[in-house]
Amino acid sequence: MINSERKKGIRLIVIAVLIPLLTLPFLSGFSKDKGFIGNLYDVGIQIRDEAKDRTTADRGPTEKKKLTYGDVIPRRIQFRFILALAVVLLFVGVVKIEQSRRKPDSPETGE
Repeated sequence: MINSERKKGIRLIVIAVLIPLLTLPFLSGFSKDKGFIGNLYDVGIQIRDEAKDRTTADRGPTEKKKLTYGDVIPRRIQFRFILALAVVLLFVGVVKIEQSRRKPDSPETGE
């Protein structure tokens, strides 16, 4: 019989596989000309439109840049961060399964 720690580990591994797969339809920035690493750095989920952002060319030479709420929000969530989260969850899931093998299968008590 599978104990609760092993079930938690299996759930974490399944979640770690599903998170990147579920984000794939929402990714933008892929290019055939770039290599694997180039695409890994440039691909992400677009949050806001880059065309609406003000650049330094839009401001005058003496106008100081004021920090606004729009400047704090990122333009996209990088896919590499999503993959890093998946790797961490996968690692934690494997550790949970290994810990469940070392514990004896006894009913949990309040001790």
